[in-house]
Amino acid sequence: LKSIDLYISSLCIAAVVLITLFSIVMRYIFGNPIQWTEEINLALVVGFTFLGSAYAFKNNEHISIDLISGRFGKKVDQMFFLIRQIVVLVVVGYVFVYLGLKLSIQAQEKVTTVLNIPYTIIDATVVVGGIIAIIRILYNFKDKDRNEGLE
Repeated sequence: LKSIDLYISSLCIAAVVLITLFSIVMRYIFGNPIQWTEEINLALVVGFTFLGSAYAFKNNEHISIDLISGRFGKKVDQMFFLIRQIVVLVVVGYVFVYLGLKLSIQAQEKVTTVLNIPYTIIDATVVVGGIIAIIRILYNFKDKDRNEGLE
């Protein structure tokens, strides 16, 4: 369960590739395009984007600018780490969880054209990714605190 977001996002990417290849073969070789592939791929892309983003927090793999890091000593580095973690928590909590939940609730009546999949299901992936990201950020903070003696 520690890497469930990695496994699910990897399955989503693999499924997008396979469905897209299947769609290409059906359209150009058999002349029979499949209508539902775009809707499924949309849901899968949202899934691997937000779950993959959450997984990137596990190893602190998101892009950051280390312009100041290491120039002013350990205490200043710890302070900037704390500030960065708080800012990221606030942004992820607001954008992914709060706004994602709001979007998901607003999309209750909206369904996809071909398969009639409620957009609430697709939008809920944003919220789940945000919650997992917050858990990973807090764990990284706790781990950094334990390993480097942050106070």
